[in-house]
Amino acid sequence: DEDTAIQVLGEKSPIRVFLMAKSEQVRLPDGTVSALRRRHPREDKDEAVVGNYVKTETESSVPPPADWADAGFDDSSWPMTLAPVHTSRRRMYGLLCARLSFMVDDPATAEDVSLLPAYRGGVVVYLNGKELSRGHIPQGDITLDTPALDYPKDAYLAPNGNLMRLGWGDPQKYAERFALRNRRHEVTVLASRLVKGVNVLALELHRPLCDPVFYSKGSAR
Repeated sequence: DEDTAIQVLGEKSPIRVFLMAKSEQVRLPDGTVSALRRRHPREDKDEAVVGNYVKTETESSVPPPADWADAGFDDSSWPMTLAPVHTSRRRMYGLLCARLSFMVDDPATAEDVSLLPAYRGGVVVYLNGKELSRGHIPQGDITLDTPALDYPKDAYLAPNGNLMRLGWGDPQKYAERFALRNRRHEVTVLASRLVKGVNVLALELHRPLCDPVFYSKGSAR
């Protein structure tokens, strides 16, 4: 009932976050995945795989602990901020882990909780260490390195085929296409999954692979 609904989590909720930096990767025309670097002028042009770029090693920072989503995990060393979480350089991070806590006094009288996270990329949702749902993430076994599902090219390209820019009025001119970058995934937390006391909601946000269009048409986005 909307008139009696109680907001458990939302904007301004305290949240603990962990960021894992990772080289940006692209799915190449042959289907393989690799990080790219700009080809040196003295290098053989035949080595270029996309535009003027060649393959390079993928580098990552330290991943989160394996039990980071568990209810009993000590996240006191993680920076605390308020939802929503924004990163100033989104593409440099391959993974964002977030933990939010809420209290349940009596699970027997609790009702189902509806969640509607908004994000870029893909998300895996955990409650007290167990996966609840995933949005824009492949099915089956995944790892921390699994990329989110690809975006459609219309999320990057204007109707004339040019790469859309963050400036020059493009966000307003092509608002519907820019909006394709924002994703949502509705999740229902059954009351039967809640426990008495502190409950921990954990969100594992995965970055999608970079579209080759950024390397062949420039870097503005």
